[in-house]
Amino acid sequence: MLGCIGYHIGSFRKGDVVAWNKLYRREIWSTLRYPVGKIHEDEFVIVDVLQSVNKSVVLDKVLYYYRQREGSIVNEKELKAAYDALEAFELRYDKLKSDKVLGTRSLTIILKYIINIYNRENSKCKKRELLRKYRDYFFKDKKGGISW
Repeated sequence: MLGCIGYHIGSFRKGDVVAWNKLYRREIWSTLRYPVGKIHEDEFVIVDVLQSVNKSVVLDKVLYYYRQREGSIVNEKELKAAYDALEAFELRYDKLKSDKVLGTRSLTIILKYIINIYNRENSKCKKRELLRKYRDYFFKDKKGGISW
């Protein structure tokens, strides 16, 4: 089950997932949709996409040139983008935590993202929530069998 997922999720450097560097069969999207109103919407569906395929192919060729423009999501520095990405990483973790390697990798990404948001957040109340979330993830999975 985790073959395609293991290969792709395991190969992401920072946990980043992008839709622009993939070709999909139309059937994948017959029941699956990107969430409305979310930034980094591709992060929310990648596990479901990879679970729905029996085979994936990776080419070691540049076939697509990505153009970054001012105001694009790639250049988005607002906290909404970071909080949306964190939410997507948490959903990914929930789907992958039963696999020791992918669960640990997903958890590591969450913890790094919480720190990233904490360092950019100005609200003391939200910082307290982030600290609580970090602590809960860190210690919850110590009990759950994830070894560091």
